[in-house]
Amino acid sequence: MKKIIYFIPAIIFTIFYGGLMLAFEPIGLIPAAIMTILFYVAGYFLCKDKFWGCLFGMSVGPVFIHMSTIDTGQIIPIEFPVGVIIIVFYLVCGAYVFQKNKK
Repeated sequence: MKKIIYFIPAIIFTIFYGGLMLAFEPIGLIPAAIMTILFYVAGYFLCKDKFWGCLFGMSVGPVFIHMSTIDTGQIIPIEFPVGVIIIVFYLVCGAYVFQKNKK
């Protein structure tokens, strides 16, 4: 597995949510920045073959799942599926790194 894969959520989150937060709601930049940092930290530790680094990335998933419970009048509630995808992605990456180190 190429090591750039560990940074895919960080790159997507930086481009999409970072741009939206800067354009529309500057006060929302702080939580977005914290979540982005967690994604980059998770990618860094996974690249260094530390399987527990996936916990940093997985910790963002429950935030998205909680955000889906708040009724903001969105037409399409996208936060719940994104949270589940983030958790599953980092769980698979962590399991891959664990199995790679075990051999």
